[in-house]
Amino acid sequence: MEKIITARIGGQTHDGLMAIAKEKDRSVSYLVRKAVEQYLEEVGGKKSRKRKEA
Repeated sequence: MEKIITARIGGQTHDGLMAIAKEKDRSVSYLVRKAVEQYLEEVGGKKSRKRKEA
């Protein structure tokens, strides 16, 4: 089930996201969603490896 969240970002960050979104023909929402998914994979993957090493 999808959830909706909100976040405050600075003007420069928003401008950068808008530029990338236009270049990639994607929405800012899509870019943010993908960035969060990638972050969770990186952080989650590191935690999983640490547990296996311990």
